[in-house]
Amino acid sequence: MTPVIVAEASDLGEGYVIWMVFASLIVVGISTLIQTRRVGPVGAGIVLPMFTAAFAIPFCISAVVEGGPATLTSLVVVSAVVQLVVSRWLFIFRRVVTPIVSGTVMMILSITLASVVFKLLDDTTAEEPVGGTVTAFVALVIVAALALRGSALLRLWGPPIGIVGGCIAAAILGIYDVSRVVEAPWIGLPQEWPGLEFEFGVAFWTLLQSYVFLGIIIAIQTNGAAVTAQNASFRGDRSIDFRGVQGAIAGSGVSNMLAGIGGTVPTAINPAGAAFMQTTGVASRHIGYAIGLIFILLAFVPKASGLLSKIPGPVMTGYLVLVNGTLFADGARTVI
Repeated sequence: MTPVIVAEASDLGEGYVIWMVFASLIVVGISTLIQTRRVGPVGAGIVLPMFTAAFAIPFCISAVVEGGPATLTSLVVVSAVVQLVVSRWLFIFRRVVTPIVSGTVMMILSITLASVVFKLLDDTTAEEPVGGTVTAFVALVIVAALALRGSALLRLWGPPIGIVGGCIAAAILGIYDVSRVVEAPWIGLPQEWPGLEFEFGVAFWTLLQSYVFLGIIIAIQTNGAAVTAQNASFRGDRSIDFRGVQGAIAGSGVSNMLAGIGGTVPTAINPAGAAFMQTTGVASRHIGYAIGLIFILLAFVPKASGLLSKIPGPVMTGYLVLVNGTLFADGARTVI
Protein backbone atom coordinates (compact mmCIF):
# COMPACT_ATOMS: atom_id res chain seq x y z
CA MET A 1 0.00 0.00 0.00
CA THR A 2 3.01 2.30 0.36
CA PRO A 3 3.27 3.11 -3.39
CA VAL A 4 -0.49 3.73 -3.56
CA ILE A 5 -0.41 6.27 -0.70
CA VAL A 6 2.62 8.07 -2.15
CA ALA A 7 1.31 8.12 -5.73
CA GLU A 8 -2.11 9.40 -4.68
CA ALA A 9 -0.47 12.19 -2.66
CA SER A 10 1.29 13.36 -5.85
CA ASP A 11 -2.00 14.08 -7.67
CA LEU A 12 -0.44 12.85 -10.92
CA GLY A 13 -3.38 10.68 -11.88
CA GLU A 14 -4.32 7.02 -11.87
CA GLY A 15 -1.67 6.14 -14.45
CA TYR A 16 1.09 7.08 -12.02
CA VAL A 17 -0.53 5.02 -9.26
CA ILE A 18 -0.69 1.95 -11.51
CA TRP A 19 2.94 2.41 -12.57
CA MET A 20 4.11 2.70 -8.95
CA VAL A 21 2.33 -0.55 -8.05
CA PHE A 22 3.74 -2.31 -11.14
CA ALA A 23 7.30 -1.14 -10.50
CA SER A 24 7.09 -2.00 -6.79
CA LEU A 25 5.99 -5.57 -7.51
CA ILE A 26 8.82 -6.04 -10.01
CA VAL A 27 11.46 -4.59 -7.67
CA VAL A 28 10.25 -6.54 -4.63
CA GLY A 29 10.21 -9.76 -6.65
CA ILE A 30 13.69 -9.32 -8.12
CA SER A 31 15.22 -8.22 -4.81
CA THR A 32 13.67 -11.19 -2.98
CA LEU A 33 15.31 -13.50 -5.53
CA ILE A 34 18.65 -11.72 -5.07
CA GLN A 35 18.48 -11.98 -1.27
CA THR A 36 17.64 -15.67 -1.49
CA ARG A 37 20.13 -16.70 -4.18
CA ARG A 38 23.05 -14.40 -3.24
CA VAL A 39 24.94 -13.12 -6.27
CA GLY A 40 28.59 -12.61 -5.33
CA PRO A 41 28.75 -10.26 -2.34
CA VAL A 42 25.12 -9.21 -2.81
CA GLY A 43 22.33 -11.05 -1.01
CA ALA A 44 21.93 -12.90 2.28
CA GLY A 45 21.76 -16.42 0.89
CA ILE A 46 18.65 -17.17 2.98
CA VAL A 47 14.93 -16.44 2.64
CA LEU A 48 14.52 -12.68 3.18
CA PRO A 49 11.32 -11.47 1.51
CA MET A 50 11.38 -7.78 0.61
CA PHE A 51 8.48 -5.34 0.76
CA THR A 52 7.82 -1.65 0.28
CA ALA A 53 8.88 0.27 3.41
CA ALA A 54 5.85 1.82 5.12
CA PHE A 55 8.06 3.93 7.37
CA ALA A 56 9.40 5.68 4.25
CA ILE A 57 5.97 7.12 3.38
CA PRO A 58 6.57 10.61 4.88
CA PHE A 59 9.92 10.91 3.09
CA CYS A 60 8.46 9.84 -0.25
CA ILE A 61 5.42 12.11 -0.03
CA SER A 62 7.68 15.10 0.68
CA ALA A 63 9.87 14.27 -2.32
CA VAL A 64 7.10 13.64 -4.85
CA VAL A 65 4.98 16.62 -3.74
CA GLU A 66 7.81 19.15 -3.53
CA GLY A 67 9.95 17.99 -6.45
CA GLY A 68 8.01 15.44 -8.49
CA PRO A 69 8.84 11.86 -9.56
CA ALA A 70 12.33 12.80 -10.82
CA THR A 71 13.30 14.12 -7.38
CA LEU A 72 11.97 10.96 -5.74
CA THR A 73 14.04 8.86 -8.14
CA SER A 74 17.21 10.81 -7.35
CA LEU A 75 16.73 10.64 -3.59
CA VAL A 76 15.89 6.92 -3.50
CA VAL A 77 19.09 6.25 -5.46
CA VAL A 78 21.00 8.29 -2.85
CA SER A 79 19.52 6.17 -0.05
CA ALA A 80 20.60 3.05 -1.97
CA VAL A 81 24.18 4.30 -2.23
CA VAL A 82 24.18 4.93 1.53
CA GLN A 83 23.15 1.32 2.15
CA LEU A 84 25.90 0.02 -0.11
CA VAL A 85 28.44 2.13 1.80
CA VAL A 86 27.14 0.82 5.14
CA SER A 87 27.40 -2.78 3.91
CA ARG A 88 31.04 -2.21 2.94
CA TRP A 89 32.00 -0.60 6.26
CA LEU A 90 29.58 -2.48 8.49
CA PHE A 91 32.23 -3.33 11.08
CA ILE A 92 32.57 0.40 11.82
CA PHE A 93 28.85 1.19 11.83
CA ARG A 94 28.10 -1.69 14.21
CA ARG A 95 30.15 0.10 16.88
CA VAL A 96 28.26 3.35 16.42
CA VAL A 97 24.71 2.12 15.89
CA THR A 98 23.89 0.54 19.26
CA PRO A 99 20.47 -0.95 20.16
CA ILE A 100 19.60 2.28 21.98
CA VAL A 101 20.34 4.33 18.86
CA SER A 102 18.40 2.03 16.53
CA GLY A 103 15.43 1.81 18.92
CA THR A 104 15.27 5.58 19.30
CA VAL A 105 15.36 6.00 15.54
CA MET A 106 12.46 3.56 15.12
CA MET A 107 10.37 5.55 17.61
CA ILE A 108 11.17 8.79 15.78
CA LEU A 109 10.07 7.17 12.52
CA SER A 110 6.78 6.11 14.09
CA ILE A 111 6.13 9.69 15.21
CA THR A 112 6.89 10.92 11.68
CA LEU A 113 4.58 8.31 10.17
CA ALA A 114 1.84 9.31 12.63
CA SER A 115 1.45 12.67 10.86
CA VAL A 116 0.63 10.85 7.61
CA VAL A 117 -1.79 8.50 9.38
CA PHE A 118 -3.67 11.38 11.01
CA LYS A 119 -3.92 13.21 7.67
CA LEU A 120 -5.31 10.10 6.00
CA LEU A 121 -7.77 9.74 8.87
CA ASP A 122 -8.90 13.37 8.49
CA ASP A 123 -9.35 12.96 4.73
CA THR A 124 -11.24 9.72 5.26
CA THR A 125 -13.71 11.13 7.77
CA ALA A 126 -14.19 14.30 5.70
CA GLU A 127 -15.15 12.38 2.55
CA GLU A 128 -17.14 9.59 4.22
CA PRO A 129 -17.96 10.56 7.83
CA VAL A 130 -19.72 7.28 8.64
CA GLY A 131 -18.55 4.79 6.03
CA GLY A 132 -14.91 5.85 6.21
CA THR A 133 -14.77 5.69 9.99
CA VAL A 134 -16.50 2.30 10.16
CA THR A 135 -14.28 0.83 7.44
CA ALA A 136 -11.06 2.03 9.10
CA PHE A 137 -12.28 0.68 12.44
CA VAL A 138 -13.12 -2.74 10.95
CA ALA A 139 -9.69 -3.09 9.32
CA LEU A 140 -7.93 -1.99 12.51
CA VAL A 141 -9.93 -4.30 14.79
CA ILE A 142 -9.38 -7.37 12.60
CA VAL A 143 -5.62 -6.86 12.30
CA ALA A 144 -5.23 -5.99 15.99
CA ALA A 145 -7.37 -8.93 17.15
CA LEU A 146 -5.38 -11.42 15.10
CA ALA A 147 -2.08 -9.87 16.21
CA LEU A 148 -3.01 -10.01 19.90
CA ARG A 149 -5.21 -13.10 20.14
CA GLY A 150 -4.56 -15.20 17.05
CA SER A 151 -2.29 -18.22 16.74
CA ALA A 152 1.25 -17.80 15.45
CA LEU A 153 0.12 -18.58 11.91
CA LEU A 154 -2.88 -16.24 12.09
CA ARG A 155 -0.65 -13.42 13.33
CA LEU A 156 1.38 -13.75 10.14
CA TRP A 157 -1.75 -13.55 8.01
CA GLY A 158 -3.30 -10.77 10.11
CA PRO A 159 -2.49 -7.82 7.80
CA PRO A 160 -3.86 -9.32 4.55
CA ILE A 161 -6.92 -10.69 6.37
CA GLY A 162 -7.54 -7.26 7.91
CA ILE A 163 -7.19 -5.54 4.54
CA VAL A 164 -9.61 -7.99 2.91
CA GLY A 165 -12.06 -7.54 5.78
CA GLY A 166 -11.81 -3.76 5.47
CA CYS A 167 -12.40 -3.94 1.71
CA ILE A 168 -15.49 -6.10 2.26
CA ALA A 169 -16.82 -3.57 4.77
CA ALA A 170 -16.08 -0.75 2.31
CA ALA A 171 -17.93 -2.60 -0.46
CA ILE A 172 -20.96 -3.14 1.78
CA LEU A 173 -20.99 0.56 2.67
CA GLY A 174 -20.66 1.53 -0.99
CA ILE A 175 -17.24 3.24 -0.87
CA TYR A 176 -15.22 0.58 -2.71
CA ASP A 177 -15.41 0.95 -6.49
CA VAL A 178 -14.15 -2.17 -8.25
CA SER A 179 -15.53 -1.38 -11.70
CA ARG A 180 -12.12 -0.50 -13.14
CA VAL A 181 -10.63 -3.65 -11.66
CA VAL A 182 -13.30 -5.72 -13.41
CA GLU A 183 -12.64 -3.92 -16.71
CA ALA A 184 -8.85 -4.36 -16.50
CA PRO A 185 -7.29 -7.12 -18.67
CA TRP A 186 -5.75 -10.20 -17.10
CA ILE A 187 -2.35 -9.76 -18.73
CA GLY A 188 -0.66 -6.54 -19.82
CA LEU A 189 1.69 -3.67 -19.03
CA PRO A 190 1.03 -0.18 -17.62
CA GLN A 191 0.04 2.27 -20.34
CA GLU A 192 1.95 5.15 -18.75
CA TRP A 193 5.60 5.36 -17.71
CA PRO A 194 6.90 8.48 -15.93
CA GLY A 195 10.31 8.00 -17.57
CA LEU A 196 13.78 7.83 -16.06
CA GLU A 197 14.80 11.34 -15.03
CA PHE A 198 16.96 12.77 -12.26
CA GLU A 199 16.29 16.12 -10.65
CA PHE A 200 18.78 18.02 -8.50
CA GLY A 201 16.79 21.14 -7.76
CA VAL A 202 15.98 22.89 -4.50
CA ALA A 203 13.73 20.05 -3.30
CA PHE A 204 16.54 17.51 -3.80
CA TRP A 205 19.06 19.43 -1.70
CA THR A 206 16.46 20.23 0.93
CA LEU A 207 15.56 16.55 1.40
CA LEU A 208 19.02 15.07 0.83
CA GLN A 209 19.88 14.72 4.53
CA SER A 210 16.54 13.03 5.19
CA TYR A 211 17.24 10.36 2.58
CA VAL A 212 20.78 9.78 3.84
CA PHE A 213 19.13 9.21 7.21
CA LEU A 214 16.55 6.92 5.59
CA GLY A 215 19.30 4.86 3.96
CA ILE A 216 20.96 4.34 7.34
CA ILE A 217 17.61 3.38 8.89
CA ILE A 218 16.95 0.75 6.22
CA ALA A 219 20.47 -0.62 6.73
CA ILE A 220 19.87 -0.86 10.50
CA GLN A 221 16.56 -2.62 9.95
CA THR A 222 18.17 -5.00 7.45
CA ASN A 223 20.98 -5.81 9.88
CA GLY A 224 18.52 -6.82 12.61
CA ALA A 225 16.24 -8.74 10.23
CA ALA A 226 19.17 -10.65 8.71
CA VAL A 227 20.47 -11.73 12.13
CA THR A 228 16.99 -12.87 13.20
CA ALA A 229 16.47 -14.74 9.93
CA GLN A 230 19.82 -16.51 10.27
CA ASN A 231 18.87 -17.73 13.74
CA ALA A 232 15.53 -18.98 12.41
CA SER A 233 16.98 -20.64 9.30
CA PHE A 234 19.21 -23.22 10.96
CA ARG A 235 18.66 -25.82 13.63
CA GLY A 236 20.74 -25.51 16.76
CA ASP A 237 22.99 -22.69 17.84
CA ARG A 238 25.51 -21.28 15.41
CA SER A 239 27.49 -18.09 15.12
CA ILE A 240 26.17 -15.24 13.02
CA ASP A 241 27.52 -15.16 9.46
CA PHE A 242 28.88 -11.61 9.27
CA ARG A 243 29.34 -11.88 5.50
CA GLY A 244 25.73 -12.92 5.16
CA VAL A 245 24.60 -9.82 7.07
CA GLN A 246 26.80 -7.65 4.86
CA GLY A 247 25.31 -9.35 1.80
CA ALA A 248 21.78 -8.69 3.07
CA ILE A 249 22.49 -4.96 3.45
CA ALA A 250 24.16 -4.88 0.02
CA GLY A 251 21.10 -6.67 -1.39
CA SER A 252 18.88 -4.05 0.20
CA GLY A 253 21.02 -1.35 -1.41
CA VAL A 254 20.69 -2.97 -4.84
CA SER A 255 16.95 -3.34 -4.29
CA ASN A 256 16.59 0.37 -3.55
CA MET A 257 18.79 1.23 -6.52
CA LEU A 258 16.31 -0.68 -8.69
CA ALA A 259 13.42 1.07 -6.91
CA GLY A 260 14.95 4.46 -7.63
CA ILE A 261 15.55 3.67 -11.29
CA GLY A 262 12.03 2.28 -11.55
CA GLY A 263 10.59 5.46 -10.07
CA THR A 264 8.99 3.79 -7.07
CA VAL A 265 9.30 3.82 -3.28
CA PRO A 266 12.12 2.37 -1.13
CA THR A 267 12.09 -1.27 -0.08
CA ALA A 268 13.11 -3.06 3.11
CA ILE A 269 13.17 -6.60 4.46
CA ASN A 270 9.81 -7.90 5.61
CA PRO A 271 10.21 -8.81 9.31
CA ALA A 272 7.41 -11.36 8.94
CA GLY A 273 9.80 -13.60 7.01
CA ALA A 274 11.72 -14.69 10.11
CA ALA A 275 8.47 -15.13 12.03
CA PHE A 276 7.16 -17.38 9.25
CA MET A 277 10.27 -19.57 9.41
CA GLN A 278 10.09 -19.81 13.20
CA THR A 279 6.40 -20.70 13.11
CA THR A 280 6.42 -23.23 10.27
CA GLY A 281 9.98 -24.54 10.50
CA VAL A 282 10.30 -24.04 6.74
CA ALA A 283 13.38 -22.10 5.59
CA SER A 284 14.08 -23.63 2.18
CA ARG A 285 15.37 -21.26 -0.48
CA HIS A 286 12.67 -22.60 -2.78
CA ILE A 287 10.19 -20.61 -0.68
CA GLY A 288 12.16 -17.43 -1.41
CA TYR A 289 12.28 -18.23 -5.12
CA ALA A 290 8.53 -18.84 -5.17
CA ILE A 291 7.77 -15.57 -3.35
CA GLY A 292 9.96 -13.56 -5.72
CA LEU A 293 8.47 -15.13 -8.85
CA ILE A 294 4.90 -14.63 -7.59
CA PHE A 295 5.54 -10.90 -7.09
CA ILE A 296 7.02 -10.59 -10.59
CA LEU A 297 4.13 -12.48 -12.20
CA LEU A 298 1.55 -10.38 -10.33
CA ALA A 299 3.12 -7.25 -11.82
CA PHE A 300 2.00 -8.38 -15.29
CA VAL A 301 -1.58 -9.02 -14.14
CA PRO A 302 -3.36 -5.63 -14.42
CA LYS A 303 -6.30 -6.93 -12.40
CA ALA A 304 -3.99 -7.58 -9.45
CA SER A 305 -2.30 -4.19 -9.79
CA GLY A 306 -5.68 -2.51 -10.13
CA LEU A 307 -6.97 -4.29 -7.05
CA LEU A 308 -4.01 -3.08 -5.00
CA SER A 309 -4.23 0.47 -6.35
CA LYS A 310 -7.95 0.66 -5.55
CA ILE A 311 -7.75 -0.28 -1.87
CA PRO A 312 -9.95 2.33 -0.12
CA GLY A 313 -8.25 5.04 1.92
CA PRO A 314 -10.05 4.06 5.15
CA VAL A 315 -8.65 0.52 4.89
CA MET A 316 -5.13 1.86 4.46
CA THR A 317 -5.68 4.18 7.41
CA GLY A 318 -6.79 1.37 9.70
CA TYR A 319 -3.83 -0.78 8.70
CA LEU A 320 -1.30 2.04 9.09
CA VAL A 321 -2.55 2.87 12.59
CA LEU A 322 -1.45 -0.59 13.72
CA VAL A 323 1.80 -0.43 11.73
CA ASN A 324 2.63 2.87 13.40
CA GLY A 325 1.91 1.52 16.87
CA THR A 326 3.94 -1.64 16.23
CA LEU A 327 6.87 0.41 14.95
CA PHE A 328 6.90 2.53 18.11
CA ALA A 329 6.55 -0.53 20.37
CA ASP A 330 9.42 -2.33 18.62
CA GLY A 331 11.63 0.73 19.03
CA ALA A 332 10.77 1.08 22.71
CA ARG A 333 11.41 -2.63 23.31
CA THR A 334 14.83 -2.33 21.66
CA VAL A 335 15.78 0.63 23.85
CA ILE A 336 14.58 -1.01 27.06
